[in-house]
Amino acid sequence: MLKSVKQCAMILLVLLGANSVFAMEHVLALRDAKLQFADDPDKLQEAKGRIVAYYEDGAYAAEVREICERAFDYFKEQEIVENAAIVWDVDETALTDYDLFKELNFEWHPKKEPFEYRLKGQCKPIAPMLELFLKLKKLGYKHLFVTARRAALEVATSQNLKHEGYAFDELVLLPMDLFERDAPSGPWKESVRKKLAERYIIAGSISDAQRDLEGECCGYTVKLPNYLY
Repeated sequence: MLKSVKQCAMILLVLLGANSVFAMEHVLALRDAKLQFADDPDKLQEAKGRIVAYYEDGAYAAEVREICERAFDYFKEQEIVENAAIVWDVDETALTDYDLFKELNFEWHPKKEPFEYRLKGQCKPIAPMLELFLKLKKLGYKHLFVTARRAALEVATSQNLKHEGYAFDELVLLPMDLFERDAPSGPWKESVRKKLAERYIIAGSISDAQRDLEGECCGYTVKLPNYLY
């Protein structure tokens, strides 16, 4: 059964029919209700059904497409200098683990990375994000992937991204020592961006995780929804 506050919050968000208009801070303000809700098997199962409907009936794609359109409108108006680059997250930003979550009945915990699933390199692209990627590449932007996936997944991640159409310029994965220490990814990603900024002009950052969009060298930030975890 789902226990984490964030998982419960995400489920209630969808249960309430709030796709993009219900702000995250309002959802988290209801955390006590979410914990009670998670202990109600019938309501929990109903919520899981609504999550499936949200992702599979087009609402998620529509929300992401709207975000992508706003992002493209911004980036296309900027002066694109040499080595202007955008930093991308991978999971639930470029690729999605939705099929795995559904298979696990949405009971997977984010601390337990689905290593074997991702090692197969079969994560599907998020269509509006791939479209945005290709349009920005055509404009001249470089694309840099910085992901908290462990370094042992580098080959599988690279092949998966390229196979789905993400012809990136650089890919950086979380070093194994940091992964094994369960170190927070936010400060590490900021340090990576700083190093990349020595060679690129960081025009923007795109991620489903707010922590990826904070700190130095972010540029214009694009936050995506993630109702899975």
